[in-house]
Amino acid sequence: MVGGLILSGPEHTQGMFLGDHIRLGNPEGKTGVLLEAAKDGSLRLDDPTGEAGVLLRASQHGGAVGVYNQTGKLGVALSAVKEGGFVSIHNPQGVSAVTITQDSVVPENNDWKAFKLTARLNTGGWALAQKLNQVSFTVVPSVVDRLKLEAQVNTTCQPSWNFYLGQGRFSVSDREVRAAYEEAGNYVFEEYIQPVFSQVSKNEVKITFFIQSYEVGTWRNGVMKLKGE
Repeated sequence: MVGGLILSGPEHTQGMFLGDHIRLGNPEGKTGVLLEAAKDGSLRLDDPTGEAGVLLRASQHGGAVGVYNQTGKLGVALSAVKEGGFVSIHNPQGVSAVTITQDSVVPENNDWKAFKLTARLNTGGWALAQKLNQVSFTVVPSVVDRLKLEAQVNTTCQPSWNFYLGQGRFSVSDREVRAAYEEAGNYVFEEYIQPVFSQVSKNEVKITFFIQSYEVGTWRNGVMKLKGE
């Protein structure tokens, strides 16, 4: 392999040799992987002994890049999607199995936690401290306004605190309504959210409360703000 190009690191130790193939090595010059142009036009990725590990070449399926095994059998093909997408993953028969586009969403750990929490608690009959009952509950991850979670809770009054007049109005003062929902917000955070999202603080959570689907206001960092305030 005389006449190739050697790329060296800061200590002038050999890192790569370019000749009839490319050898990627560690700073001690020990080969990690070999890249070589095969006779059929494939790009071979070989192990340090020179044995073919995988072949990459243009696939017959619509201008895709095919990933082949050592025997030349197509394992999977990647191609651009015509309908405004990014990548389509094909099986060996050329049938698209997965399409990944700019609109694709891959759930992360917090997404799955939120889905599970909503599935478990999104039902009526739960008492929220002393004055309110829950009708429904949902929570989703958020990146808005330094939030990590946003929850929505629909409520009704408990019989011992039945001061709701309808259409979002109460027969008690705003101060009493605020105190009732502030207590409920603290309960939702401490009993619902914190056990699942232990690293999330009160100021990173917003809870929007409703009563019979009329918005009451929002709770954040232990403080309830009524709608219109």
